[in-house]
Amino acid sequence: MKRLEKIIDGLSSFFNGIALTALTVTLIIVAVNIVAGKLFSMPLPGAIDLVSLLSVIVIGFALPQSYRMDRHIKVEFMTWLMPPGIRKIVQLISQMICMLFFGFIVWRMFIYADYVWTYGEKSLTLKIPLYPFIYALAISMIPMLLIVSMQIINTWKNDDIGKNGE
Repeated sequence: MKRLEKIIDGLSSFFNGIALTALTVTLIIVAVNIVAGKLFSMPLPGAIDLVSLLSVIVIGFALPQSYRMDRHIKVEFMTWLMPPGIRKIVQLISQMICMLFFGFIVWRMFIYADYVWTYGEKSLTLKIPLYPFIYALAISMIPMLLIVSMQIINTWKNDDIGKNGE
């Protein structure tokens, strides 16, 4: 189990590095676009296309690390009012729904990427093919399946839920 956690942590950190790189490139594009537009009256052509596509990478690849570190919105004030046994059941059901949800997203994103590739859809200004970004988004969701699987196992094994602050 510890080995799986290390693999997931490494993968999430790697994906987060990709997200940070895409965010840095996005910031550079925006800065160049502003400076070129204001000083030289020549904004960067296709800046909106690039920023939009890079935003997909930023959001998708930052998600596993954010989810792993519990940096997401959770509404759990009602579960703390439940007895520990029922709380554990609710958590397991919630995690299984998450597993199904992320599995569905990965499956449908790969199908959609194939569709976009087949029909050759491209960005409006720069004519960049969209399918690599859709495939990347689908791939970025795969660690979510691993993370939720690990959470299900940890919740299942944890007999004293609620006693140690979890």
